[in-house]
Amino acid sequence: MGRDGQVLADFPSAMDPEAPALEAAVQQALAAPVAFQSAP
Repeated sequence: MGRDGQVLADFPSAMDPEAPALEAAVQQALAAPVAFQSAP
């Protein structure tokens, strides 16, 4: 789930939480720039 609420990727529920693919996806999501919205 991205910071904007969009699904970035999905993984099987049986995936090891320390799997390299999952860790890489989390690191990539955390490294993404934050888009700020101005207040109305």
